[in-house]
Amino acid sequence: MSRAVDRLPLTGADAFLLAFDAETRRRNRASHLSQVVLRLGPGFAPDAFARVLRKVVDANPILRAPIRRRAVVGQAEYRLDLAPGAGGPAFELHETNAPPPGDWDAPVVLPELFAQRLNELHPDGRAGLLRADAVRYADGRTDLALTWLHMLFDGWGSERFVEFLAECGAGARTPDAVPEADRPGAPPLRPALP
Repeated sequence: MSRAVDRLPLTGADAFLLAFDAETRRRNRASHLSQVVLRLGPGFAPDAFARVLRKVVDANPILRAPIRRRAVVGQAEYRLDLAPGAGGPAFELHETNAPPPGDWDAPVVLPELFAQRLNELHPDGRAGLLRADAVRYADGRTDLALTWLHMLFDGWGSERFVEFLAECGAGARTPDAVPEADRPGAPPLRPALP
């Protein structure tokens, strides 16, 4: 009979990124955050996105598990048993009557809100470690920013996470399904570079 894991030790990379975030917080009053921005057409459904995001985060407690130490000098751990009370992802839709900035297909300046989110001080205890903001323009097109504490995932992980959200939203997988490429012995998601 298997027992659910309620504590998961941080990896070496997690510990490094946690220490880096603490130093950034101490010296610069900021957090080590990452962000991906998507430019979406008029078909983006904010309510459906918020539901999918909530289901994925609810099904994967690591996305909201606080980090705690067993003792003052003990090893830090993800506390999966505390995840249910840690809150979920924040999602805010910001509507504007303004047209999108510049030519939609050309590189443009992103909404100032996204820069603000990227430079905010992340709350202690990892509550709200993932957030999403959407700016919908007068013509229905949308800029969507996902902002997260960098130790949650890197650039490759963020791309996988966006793909996972899209697959869950399309009904191609369930929010608690482990992606095929993450299963032992599965072929790589993409071919290796030469």
